[in-house]
Amino acid sequence: WDLHRARAEESSGAPVANWLKQFPVLELKKRGVLPNVKDEPVLAEAMLSFLELGSIDACQAAMREWRPHYRHAKRFESSPEALRVWLQLGKQEAEKVDSAIFDRDRFLACTKRIRSLTRLSPDQFIPKLRDECAGAGVRVVFVKPFKWTRLSGAAFWPTAGRGPIIQLSLRHKTN
Repeated sequence: WDLHRARAEESSGAPVANWLKQFPVLELKKRGVLPNVKDEPVLAEAMLSFLELGSIDACQAAMREWRPHYRHAKRFESSPEALRVWLQLGKQEAEKVDSAIFDRDRFLACTKRIRSLTRLSPDQFIPKLRDECAGAGVRVVFVKPFKWTRLSGAAFWPTAGRGPIIQLSLRHKTN
């Protein structure tokens, strides 16, 4: 009942609209993540479901607590909301990847081998990179960035997951 009441209060107008404006809603609609509707309460509910959160307050708390490691363009600021959505897309993509149980030593050994792969073209190095890392329990995913993410990549360990994720954007398509 409390969750229903909180959602009803959130869907009462301006707070929902202001909250949604912080996210790349149009891009998420284009990617088929959110429904192509204008009804803000419906969009807010879909966004919360996509983010696996129960309320706007929970979303704001999660944004403050979740700290992935990432390589960031120093000249530009990223939108925390666009970053959160981009990382969520990566998390969902990583759930489809078969990987071994995480093995730190094996991953450290594999990092020495994969560095040389970045000199190859993406169509050559991506499958090799994914296979090497999956063998060590690290899932590597590539997700198209949003305009306001401005990241080359990120690494994080989901709170409920099999192991770490390395998410890359191929933003500059360089090593």
